[in-house]
Amino acid sequence: MMNDDVELIQMAKENPANFDLLYQKYADKVYNFFYYRVGKKREVAEDLRQETFIRALKSLQEYHMNGRSYLTYLLTVAHNILVNYYRYTSMHTHLSLEDVDETADSTTNVASETEKKLKRESIWEFIESLPQIDKNVFFMRYERQLHIKEIAHAVQKTENAVKLILLRIKKKLLQHPLFTHHKESNEDKK
Repeated sequence: MMNDDVELIQMAKENPANFDLLYQKYADKVYNFFYYRVGKKREVAEDLRQETFIRALKSLQEYHMNGRSYLTYLLTVAHNILVNYYRYTSMHTHLSLEDVDETADSTTNVASETEKKLKRESIWEFIESLPQIDKNVFFMRYERQLHIKEIAHAVQKTENAVKLILLRIKKKLLQHPLFTHHKESNEDKK
């Protein structure tokens, strides 16, 4: 499969029209990556897939295999696009009257949805405040669900170093006001 990728990439570098062969080979896999992560919204998954291949085509001349399949590269690009998509949508999502169930207590629903949105924004702010290496490790582990060994290879660190980074992130996250408040209110209920 990797030899096949090498040939297809070389052909596409020589003639960009041949990039279509890479698209045909991986389009469904990239689409599926998005489809399940955007709540099975077909149009959104198609748009994000298109953006992934546009970015991949633009950077094709600079691309080097480095012992990984082209699919791994495409999914890395897709992951970054997905993070940007969620960052954008969480910042630009507004509650509308259609979102509120008319048969339920609308005040409770709006308050609940607003609280969820604030929690998401707070977590994104926390993640954005992390050093770049921590962000990369966090997303590889929890978004892409890579194994520690794969992450260590990707970031060129030892497995123990990656585990330490993840532990440090968890500790910081548990000290985040969002979680300390949650912990305190659970203790109040006891």
